[in-house]
Amino acid sequence: MTLALLILAEALLALDWRQTLTIAWNPLKYREVKIEKIIGTDPSTRSVCAYFAFWMIVIGALTLEIHSPYIAVLPIVVILLEVPTVLSNRKLFGAWWL
Repeated sequence: MTLALLILAEALLALDWRQTLTIAWNPLKYREVKIEKIIGTDPSTRSVCAYFAFWMIVIGALTLEIHSPYIAVLPIVVILLEVPTVLSNRKLFGAWWL
């Protein structure tokens, strides 16, 4: 079950990554507001990629390497944070992948 949760969490992060790249590529049209203190309101492609790659690696590594029944909480938290973000971005862009 933990692996399934991790796959879902990573898929949501990848989708959010793609959506955030759309924000970075269209600074006059969109503005980042959820993680602006980390990557800025007009993020560069480099900062977006660094942010998401870092968190995807950390979450994957922790989930797979820590052998505890409670580690499933980590991907669950990611899912709970990412679902509203991806849905909000979907409303903004009008498509899942943009």
